[in-house]
Amino acid sequence: MRCSYPGIDTPRTRDDIRLPDYFNPPPDTSIRPIDEVRVEVEPVYRLLNTDLNLQFYTTSELEKDTVRDLPQYELEGVSFIAPAEPPDNTVEDELTGITAASNIDPVYRLYNSNTGVHLYTISEVEKDSVVENLPNYTLEGIEYYGYTTQIEGTVPLYRFYNQSLDAHFYTPSVAERDEYIDSPDFRLEGNDGGIAFYVLPASEI
Repeated sequence: MRCSYPGIDTPRTRDDIRLPDYFNPPPDTSIRPIDEVRVEVEPVYRLLNTDLNLQFYTTSELEKDTVRDLPQYELEGVSFIAPAEPPDNTVEDELTGITAASNIDPVYRLYNSNTGVHLYTISEVEKDSVVENLPNYTLEGIEYYGYTTQIEGTVPLYRFYNQSLDAHFYTPSVAERDEYIDSPDFRLEGNDGGIAFYVLPASEI
């Protein structure tokens, strides 16, 4: 069980837009086939910190229930589905040469003690740079896994940054992406239209 939760010791408010719920009811964890490879997957829950109007993401049922019981949090539902671990068996795509295992990388979770929120990254370079150069960040480990390239059945996960809050927002929803693009407080991060990596939509588990 992790011991750091966003916003508990750093209450603040902002007047940014409050987005509607785009999520489906939480599904049960199952084995989902990706082409010929069977990949164990798990739901990624999203909780809203109403003090900060920022989101917190977790795959842990225990952590989700613990955070949900805090007065400043609301459970928004399952944001997306992610691989729980790389598959044991691999299948190589004849056109791209990419195997299912090489297409799945760990997504790291880092805690920002200055803001009380978390950074999630699939980039080993970014993870190492943050740990080495930003003492206010603590690496909490691998939260789940993500697809580094898009394959059939996956969707982009978009990443935004709010400079004034030093906080990130992640969504697979095109509707949410468009609302955040229209917000003056957030900007897309990274190349390729702000795509952080690829995940499975919650509606397809």
